[in-house]
Amino acid sequence: MNFQSQFKEDIVSLKKLLHRNQDEIIKKMNDLFVLEKPDVIDQEWYSNKLKVIKNQILVTANQIDKRFIVPLFIFKGSLKGDSYQKKQNFGFYSTQARIFSLLFSLLTNSRNSIIVPEKIEELYDLCLYYFHFIEEYHFEISSIEEGLYHSFKKMSYEEAQSSENIYSYQIKNRFLIDFLRDTYSDKESLQRKVQKLNMYSINKIVEYKKKFKEICSDENDGYYMIETKQLRSVIDTRLQKLVREFSSVRILDSFSPENDFIFAVNYNDFTIIDFPLMLWTCEFIDNAILWGHYEKIYFKRLFEEKDKRMFTSISEKYNKLLTHYIADHLKVMGYILPYDDGGKKPTIELKKPRKINFSGDIDVLAFSPYSKCILNIEFKNYQMSVQNENYYRGENSRVYNDNIFIKTKARGEVISKNYTLLSDYLKINQEDIKGVKNIIITTRLNFSLFAKAQSEQCLYYSWNAFYESANKHCF
Repeated sequence: MNFQSQFKEDIVSLKKLLHRNQDEIIKKMNDLFVLEKPDVIDQEWYSNKLKVIKNQILVTANQIDKRFIVPLFIFKGSLKGDSYQKKQNFGFYSTQARIFSLLFSLLTNSRNSIIVPEKIEELYDLCLYYFHFIEEYHFEISSIEEGLYHSFKKMSYEEAQSSENIYSYQIKNRFLIDFLRDTYSDKESLQRKVQKLNMYSINKIVEYKKKFKEICSDENDGYYMIETKQLRSVIDTRLQKLVREFSSVRILDSFSPENDFIFAVNYNDFTIIDFPLMLWTCEFIDNAILWGHYEKIYFKRLFEEKDKRMFTSISEKYNKLLTHYIADHLKVMGYILPYDDGGKKPTIELKKPRKINFSGDIDVLAFSPYSKCILNIEFKNYQMSVQNENYYRGENSRVYNDNIFIKTKARGEVISKNYTLLSDYLKINQEDIKGVKNIIITTRLNFSLFAKAQSEQCLYYSWNAFYESANKHCF
């Protein structure tokens, strides 16, 4: 009998939780916490209520037997897969995956040793309410208009389901393709550097799949149950570190969004590995190196200090590559850009064209023959996490710490005062220039920029939205 069969009854009971009336659960929880919405919702009210909900969750978690850890581990993994495969219900399954990830984390830290199975339903209700409360009120305490938030959420789901994204873009400029390849700055070269630096690359992990099959006591649907001592004997020290860092023993804060990456759980003398989630976690680490702004979270945990310079170099080159994508697509769509290398590839990251001081780089400068405006484009490779209650404040802090709006608008002001020099630089007639458009583009949707761009007199696009808008000559 395989290990999933041992927990079949528990897994069936967990599945039943998905089909209960969630509106009724929320109403019941509102009554439980005597939640009366005040006239003005402030940070103090929100924090106090959230603290009460968390405390009740922790109290309830300590009344549930740890035998539920393995079925929860299995079920949360299947839900994570469903959240990406069942695109018609992406929002539902992604939310449920977060709930069951929290349930798993809570029971990992549970101190209980007796069986109270009915409490798992009560804990599910509390966790569902926890995420509902955050979503219901976080935009109010952040002075966010509710309709705007729901519009953003709808767009986020649509983008998550789209097969089109910045990573699938293919450069059209033949000279640029050769230039990037010859300077080892193309996507393939950077990915090879990541794999060399990471040592947890997907190719490396896939090689271990055969070993897992050979030594596992049980395998079912991508889960491997392996004696812990035997597992350590067949994997190298770096991979041992990876498994240790993303195993259930490393869960310290049950509410941390990083627990979503946990792909291993200890069970008696065995380690159970969720292999699809292990691959997904390794892919995320690869991408985190390229993205650049998650390095503080993962660098100390997984890398050596000597890797830091290479780490920074890779993320900087990748950012430049994505900026090339923007310039290349604009050129293909008929926009006018400055060129270097004898007119063979668009110039990006302009510093002082015609000795104009912009107080920093303009990532992409272009002229639109459609709107007759100069496009002042700022690109940020933002891949923000949106998994915990402070995600908006985290995004907002990053955006304003980088002074994106201030810097972008300041460069737009400089452009508006130098039409003569820039028309010569762009090889256009000065009389054709009707104005300047300040545009901010991010790799994926960023709520802070989405919410604030209009009031800051800037246009904001994710890569997907920019790509479609350029196709339609919208700017």
